[in-house]
Amino acid sequence: MMTTSAEHCLLLRGKTDIELAMDLTGSYAEDIGFDSKETIFLKLMTEEACMNVVDHGRMYSTFWLKWELYKDGMDLMISQIGSPYSINSDIELQTEASRGRGLYIIRNLCDSMKVEQRGSVTSLIITKRRKILSITN
Repeated sequence: MMTTSAEHCLLLRGKTDIELAMDLTGSYAEDIGFDSKETIFLKLMTEEACMNVVDHGRMYSTFWLKWELYKDGMDLMISQIGSPYSINSDIELQTEASRGRGLYIIRNLCDSMKVEQRGSVTSLIITKRRKILSITN
């Protein structure tokens, strides 16, 4: 089990690399002790975040994913060159829409989600910590 933080990066060149990103997320999640259910949720969050870049990214099809791993969880940072955008903390599911569920799904599976802008790079940062089971008498 990891005792200090570690950083891993992947350059994605569109839809074809998303499966690899999901597999890497799953491997890292298992390595730091996420259970199988949480690992599936992390892989789903990875897919949704990457698909949002592919579907909504305007200028470039290349983007990158960085995993920051901790002993109790991970941060996923999906970055692209592009305009900033905001996330409404009260995201609601659009049941009639054929699209637009990605951020809703991510928001409801993660511990926190935010957007950062640094120069021309916009990043979605998703944080997920392991659920710690407590044993009481």
